Amino acid sequence: MNSVDELQFNPFAELKDGANDISPIETCNDNLRLFVNDNPLEGRRMETPVEMSLEKTTFFDIKVSDPTNSEYYAIKESTVKRRYNEFFFLHNLLMSKYHGVFVPPIPEKSAIGRFQEDFLEARRLGLERCLKNFTRHPVLFRDPSLIAFLSMDSFEGVMKEAKKEDRTNKFDLIKTVNNILSTMSLSRHVGDNWFEEKRMQIERLESQFKGLLKALEAISKQRKEVGSSMASFGEAIISLSNVEIHRGLSDLMVAFGKTHQNLKEFQEDQTETLICVTSEFYRYISSINHAFNNRLKIFHSLTHFKDSLRKKKENLFKLRGGNKSKPEKIQQLEQQVEQDEKVEIEMEKELETIDQTIKQEMDYFDDVKIRDFRKAINEYFQKTLIVQRKVVNLWKSLKINDEKY
Repeated sequence: MNSVDELQFNPFAELKDGANDISPIETCNDNLRLFVNDNPLEGRRMETPVEMSLEKTTFFDIKVSDPTNSEYYAIKESTVKRRYNEFFFLHNLLMSKYHGVFVPPIPEKSAIGRFQEDFLEARRLGLERCLKNFTRHPVLFRDPSLIAFLSMDSFEGVMKEAKKEDRTNKFDLIKTVNNILSTMSLSRHVGDNWFEEKRMQIERLESQFKGLLKALEAISKQRKEVGSSMASFGEAIISLSNVEIHRGLSDLMVAFGKTHQNLKEFQEDQTETLICVTSEFYRYISSINHAFNNRLKIFHSLTHFKDSLRKKKENLFKLRGGNKSKPEKIQQLEQQVEQDEKVEIEMEKELETIDQTIKQEMDYFDDVKIRDFRKAINEYFQKTLIVQRKVVNLWKSLKINDEKY
């Protein structure tokens, strides 16, 4: 496919109604199980169980099994090891290939605590969710780079080839746009009321996600502190029982102290899923902004290009009507105008394509946001009920009987 064809490609154009439906997902223990659309054109589904586990090193195991019904996978079963940097490269590669698509975010880099168990587990969960979102996306799930990432023993070859193509690609409209924009200052005018309204909505959403994430992290921290305080209180009561002469009171103190120690275990963090989802969507904003900025660059570049082309046409008109004919200069300017008109058409098509893609991506983003938050809130509710039942049963098990104590 040549570069012009790529510019005109609309990733959603081939999908029929219902093809954007989100595939069902099952989670078993710490394993990730994905159900990926097989062929959107025919509406078939393919079951692709994927397991992702964390080693003590910085590698992540991804197991893909039984993708036998898909034309996109050539092998029946595979197990691959991937570093975080390879996830990072894949994410950037997808963002560079699909200018209007909101590529799901990956956990951010961190130089502090990156070998601590809690941090690694949080990163594993984040990368797991990222893979889910990649494989559920109606465009990204069939990307050759993603398929190679999930099936090839080594991803190094894909990375080298992608870097080579990036260096040798002589016509990339986004690069052309960046070159044009480097000589001009940008305004925030987007040329379309819909995009202006959505941009303001995204700014508000980013602020709301940030506030929610801060509140959830505060709740999580507070619950951990309460759990630690309960355990400390239990230890203090048990220590006091060792010096109590009355046997019954001493036994009561031990039972009371152990109850508080057990309560610490029940102070599990019910906000974990909500924090994970909120953090993910907070990072999602950067992908949305990236797509909007690409669209903004193309719009302003096209506006600037049209103005430049108009001036060239005016100069050509003056030269043709002048007293002194300059055939060589006229011919040269005619060639420039003809070439610029072709570029103008390509830029208009690219702007139209990215406009359509972003609008469809916004609908998809809203659907995913509703589904994931509904699921996270329901999980929070269910976990809270379970914990409260455990706490009640624990207190019931502490039967303070005057005759016994």
